Amino acid sequence: MKNLKTNIYLISLTAILFADCCSRPTSNYTVVDSVPQIFPDYKDVSIPVNIAPLNFRLTDHTKKLHVVIQGKSDLLTIKGINKIKIPIRKWRKLLKNNAMIALV
Repeated sequence: MKNLKTNIYLISLTAILFADCCSRPTSNYTVVDSVPQIFPDYKDVSIPVNIAPLNFRLTDHTKKLHVVIQGKSDLLTIKGINKIKIPIRKWRKLLKNNAMIALV
């Protein structure tokens, strides 16, 4: 009986977490066709393969961010509030797979 209660609890918790992570995409957004003002300013720089993630924030009053970093074969999508913090493992994989390639 104790195992049954534990299993029901775990299944309920899993269902709640799954429902929370599958939220609807944002429908109120603006696509801009310009280079954003970021701090620190990383525009037009060469990135060595062994550098730490280039975390940044926008200098305007933007709250929610959705950033896509694209290489030749990889795509890294990061969401943030007021700033972008790139996960180190994903960053290292992106740089390793795209050495000597321009990332946009």
